[in-house]
Amino acid sequence: MDYVGEHLLPGKIGHFFSVLSLAASLVAFIAYFKATNAKTPEEEKSWRKMARIAFGIDVLAVFSVLFTIIYVVTHRLFEYNFAWEHSSMALPMNYLLACIWEAQEGSFLLWTIWLCILGAILIKKAGKWEAPVMTVMSFALFCVATMILGSVLALMEFAVPVFAERKDGGTPWHAGHIAERYSLFVLIGLGEGIVGTVAALSAAVAQQGWTLGAGLVGIAGTGLTFGMWWIYFLVPSAQLLREHRDRVFVWAAAQMIVVIAVVATGAGLHVAAYFIEHNARISLLATVLSVAVPVGVLGMLYAGYRFSVWAREQDWPAPP
Repeated sequence: MDYVGEHLLPGKIGHFFSVLSLAASLVAFIAYFKATNAKTPEEEKSWRKMARIAFGIDVLAVFSVLFTIIYVVTHRLFEYNFAWEHSSMALPMNYLLACIWEAQEGSFLLWTIWLCILGAILIKKAGKWEAPVMTVMSFALFCVATMILGSVLALMEFAVPVFAERKDGGTPWHAGHIAERYSLFVLIGLGEGIVGTVAALSAAVAQQGWTLGAGLVGIAGTGLTFGMWWIYFLVPSAQLLREHRDRVFVWAAAQMIVVIAVVATGAGLHVAAYFIEHNARISLLATVLSVAVPVGVLGMLYAGYRFSVWAREQDWPAPP
């Protein structure tokens, strides 16, 4: 694909320095950790020197990312989503820096800059405490760097397959195989529901013994889990994918919501167990909603699926 008139170089530079910052912070963390646990002064000095070099590269990379973002925003390069969402032609020049911190990525970058400044001060002033303190500081920089890159990686997770499948007719795939792979992932998530049911049942039995209420807790949790399993396989996903291969990306994104809802239901049953044991600091309503909300999301999603299939079977037009 040819891009005409677009400024791609700043994006490539910023991405390079973001990855460099991530790698350098990891090397600095490992080197400072080794220096902290060194057996001899010579070994400690060698690891500390490597750590300082890595930290210096990290600082250089962080400020390079900052200057790249400033360049993108001040030159109104709206081909970048960051500039498009957080700045405008009407924004005065003296407010452009403020718009950088508005974005989540910008907030993480500001946090990283502050950690770099603190790290430089600690290297100068910490003395014998440099290695252990900078071990923690370098690890914090590594964590923040992963947060900055997280939005890029999430975007690539969704966007790259869409563009890749447009080339040379796309990758050959079997609808039944894709549906099976996702269904196995959902079944793993349903295991969380069984675990949550066991936790809730154990809490009920420990609280009141084997009573009718405890039995109903076990039946309700097991029935809920198997009900979700039944709802999931109620829709013929393989058939839908065979007949509408162009909608596989929408279907796959919906499957992520399904897995989240299934796992969240199991987590809600765990919350119910804590509430029964009087270890939860939330109300009864919040406890009920922790299970009801993910189940409701799953039910509405598959109600839409099922209605769409039923409308096609009846040769009725599906709703837009």
